[in-house]
Amino acid sequence: DPRAGPDVVVSARNEIESLFADLSEDDRNLLKSRLFDEESYEEIAEKLKLQPANVRQRISRLLKKIRIRSE
Repeated sequence: DPRAGPDVVVSARNEIESLFADLSEDDRNLLKSRLFDEESYEEIAEKLKLQPANVRQRISRLLKKIRIRSE
């Protein structure tokens, strides 16, 4: 919500940091590239010298892991 106050933003940021804390640095960087930097699977794959399908699969697994932890 663009009208969210600072407390809501801080709370959301803390929750995201908590969920990311248990991930490896490589996994955090992978999700950061996709979710925050909005890089395509192809861009990430090229950067990491992987196939785009492998990147999609890794991101999918990481997001599932985060969803399970947040429940």
